[in-house]
Amino acid sequence: MNIVQLTQRFYYGRGQEVHVYNLSNELAKLGHTITIYTSDLDASDIFRKELHLHHRVKIITTKGITLQYPPNQIVFPNLAQELLQRQKVDLIHAHGAMAYSSLVGATVAKTLKIPFIYTPHFHPWRFFEQRPYRYTREAYELMFTVPIIKHSTKMIAVSPFEKAYLTQRRNISQHKIKVIANGINTFYYPSVVSRRAVRHRYHIPEGKKYIITFGTSTDMRKGLDRALRIFEIVNKQIPDTHLIIAGWKYHANQDYLARILDSMKSRKNVSTVGYVSEEDKVAFIKMSSVLVSPTSYEAFGIVLGEAMQLSVPVVVTRVGGTPFIVRHGKTGFTVGSYDSIRKFAEYTVDLIKDRELRRTMGEEGKRVVRTYFTWKKIAKQVNKLYEQVLREE
Repeated sequence: MNIVQLTQRFYYGRGQEVHVYNLSNELAKLGHTITIYTSDLDASDIFRKELHLHHRVKIITTKGITLQYPPNQIVFPNLAQELLQRQKVDLIHAHGAMAYSSLVGATVAKTLKIPFIYTPHFHPWRFFEQRPYRYTREAYELMFTVPIIKHSTKMIAVSPFEKAYLTQRRNISQHKIKVIANGINTFYYPSVVSRRAVRHRYHIPEGKKYIITFGTSTDMRKGLDRALRIFEIVNKQIPDTHLIIAGWKYHANQDYLARILDSMKSRKNVSTVGYVSEEDKVAFIKMSSVLVSPTSYEAFGIVLGEAMQLSVPVVVTRVGGTPFIVRHGKTGFTVGSYDSIRKFAEYTVDLIKDRELRRTMGEEGKRVVRTYFTWKKIAKQVNKLYEQVLREE
């Protein structure tokens, strides 16, 4: 098959982009020719230099214009024309809940009379904490997501929660939506950098019990402010703990997170490392006793699976797709509400104090990922769906 994958940005190491990258490579191994269309915005050399694209995967960047509102929305003035001028396309697969590229893909597929697959990687509007954004998000969900859904041949939900939300709130037939999880990398670079080298490069003190969390100051959904409050409690009980924050870098008086961090008694036990390479991310996770994620919503939670694959237990909010991958009491702990700070701290302390609990949860987490969530298995499920819709066209 000649397959087009559409994504607004590529490649900055975010969950949706990781999904498109790995899915495309695995589909190429099955013999398909994949073309990834994306904008010319936000491509990071830190991540792109690490890409190992299959020879049947091609990236085409086209002009993108970022809109001020809604945040992160990108308009592609030439995308429709470029897609229509392609000599042969068997199927278009678009990614992104409110993505202009997905809307263009749906329209082009209808014009060409070919199947259109849609994976929204959905973040429902009601889970957004910033109130003006919540209601604007609902409006744009109606403007973009609903028409895209209407024109899709089939949809892929990355968790049962996502499917339930879409069928109930958007009145979509259950038969139109197939649950196919995100995949998790079970192969990491043969020359992963040593943990000691990473600690030295990022000036992280030796001999600590490390806790890792991921997020940015601009994505409040990830809950870095909550992670800092959780750590303050944990560090008071276990003084030799050290928090590593990946994705955000401290600068004095820069934002609300900097102000929170400056006010903390445990300030000297927190390292902020900013965006890191995949190799460094693996090293950071492997050196940690636990990954903490007080998120307000995750469609799936790829980094949770990555930690589990590396035998690191997780403590995460029980919301969206997280219970689909994290088994409470088996591979980590899930917390009923993202603002249950003390419960997060309690579970984190339990894991740090109990090496045997960490070991058994880590082993079970790795087993779960390798049994259900390898990219090879996920790609085969997606390929089966592609073949089904092409037969039915």
